[in-house]
Amino acid sequence: MASRKPVVVVAGWIENRGKILLTQRPPEEANGGLWELPGGKVEEGETLHQALSREIKEELNLTVYPQRLITTVCYRYPKVLIRLSAIRAKAPSRRITPLGCSNFKWLSPCEILKLLTNRVLDLAPADKHLIRKVLLSCIPPLDRYGHMPIYY
Repeated sequence: MASRKPVVVVAGWIENRGKILLTQRPPEEANGGLWELPGGKVEEGETLHQALSREIKEELNLTVYPQRLITTVCYRYPKVLIRLSAIRAKAPSRRITPLGCSNFKWLSPCEILKLLTNRVLDLAPADKHLIRKVLLSCIPPLDRYGHMPIYY
């Protein structure tokens, strides 16, 4: 039976020189082999920002500087409901030691969107919803005539 109380999870929209960090889950874990925004469970008494910093240090030996909450989604897996929040963060370096993942990639938002659209990148289901929501939030709203506004 699925848990009624959501597990609070944080994911990093980690930027370095215009690229976003994606990590691949170890094959022996739940959703093994799937790609995701790096992060993890928020521990009791932690803020989202603190949890992100801790998780990224533990999993990737990378220091990040969390900036702001982008968005949150809820996703129900067969045995658990998660509340996944994306936090924008800066990484001063791309030097990573993959301690808690099997692989990693730095991709531009356009590359991520293209891979998502073409279904080339196997993303964890909750991350797929989160990433789509983040990318769609970057598109400006249409004007009253249904046209995309042009900014000069």
